[in-house]
Amino acid sequence: MKKLAIIAPSDFPIPSVCGGAVENLTSYFIFENEKKPIFRIDVYCAENQELNDLCFEHCNIIQLALPKYKKIRKIYCAVFNRIAKQLKIQKAKFYFDKYMADSVIYSNDYNFILVENNMNVFEYLLRRINGNEKLYFHLHNDVIESAYKNKRLCKMVYENCEKVFCASQYLKERFELACETDVHKKIRLLTNCVDFSVFRICADEKMNELRKKFSIEKDEYVILYSGRITPEKGVLELVNAIVNLPEAMKVRCIVVGGSWFRTHSENEYLNQLKNKADEYKKRFIFTGYCSYKEMPLLYQLADITVVPSKWEEPFGMVALEALAMGCPLIVTKKGGLKEIPDDKCAYFIDDMDHLTEMVGEMICKHYYCSEAQKQYMRRCAIEKVQKDFYGTEEYFSRLSKEVLND
Repeated sequence: MKKLAIIAPSDFPIPSVCGGAVENLTSYFIFENEKKPIFRIDVYCAENQELNDLCFEHCNIIQLALPKYKKIRKIYCAVFNRIAKQLKIQKAKFYFDKYMADSVIYSNDYNFILVENNMNVFEYLLRRINGNEKLYFHLHNDVIESAYKNKRLCKMVYENCEKVFCASQYLKERFELACETDVHKKIRLLTNCVDFSVFRICADEKMNELRKKFSIEKDEYVILYSGRITPEKGVLELVNAIVNLPEAMKVRCIVVGGSWFRTHSENEYLNQLKNKADEYKKRFIFTGYCSYKEMPLLYQLADITVVPSKWEEPFGMVALEALAMGCPLIVTKKGGLKEIPDDKCAYFIDDMDHLTEMVGEMICKHYYCSEAQKQYMRRCAIEKVQKDFYGTEEYFSRLSKEVLND
């Protein structure tokens, strides 16, 4: 078997015992390789006690202890990044990047090295490899404006890799723009996948249990938001839209996710969000973080999932997972998000200047439509995913072939 090294994108462990979209996708690849082994895989990631209980026949999880003086390194990187931003220098540091690249066992003579979403690590790797490895890069986030993925880094990756895999057509076009050259020979569209063994319709009994857990009546209309609670995600606009709905509408909004806040202004945003929701407590349920395995039931419970993003989404995994569970969407036409649903299973918003009003209008439109129309949209949602997106087995097969065919 060919030897493949996979480099984690950050200090999250792989397999995804602590969550993370990219970490989930990498986990799928590992699990499918166990079923039909093609590669002997070494995964380089941050250490985590939960990884010690995992055992693979064809994959070795190389856990990297967090570097000494971690706090000092983090402070140094934070200061560096802040100064660079103030001076408008497109450069950024993360405390784990160089340590990750330096920890790779280059004497293992890898046939292939796949770097997940981290261009700084890719650049550090170039200084260490012996020249026999074929390098691949998997892109999951936007480029050009990002200090971590500026034009210089994009060109560096393009010039030194065999292929770049992009999670959406939007990212593919952005990478082409950053490189300022024809990259069609190297770039590949590889959309994210769904684990259909997890995201499948459950029995009504489990739905009844979940309704009881959240004290949701059977005739209440359930709106779901899942993701980071940050300004660019449009959560406040969603909350305001629900607050402004007519009192006669029996609605409950479940907000799933954490904040990951770092600045004072973002803390103010969270406080503003909570204060607004507190005025209408009966309409909101804040769950905090929910595990990956809990999400399918929440999507199935919801009448509609709202993804009101104000920024250019690189892909939109929440939208894909919701559709897989037969849950229609309200989505903004931002980035790769607009590539996932169609108008048979989603309501699109392109008027970003009136986002709150548009979200409220779309909720009302779906709320008052016939039950037959709602069921039709649910069927179309599932059909859309099964037709146009991959399961984990096909995802593994496509990525493997792209690597091996070189």
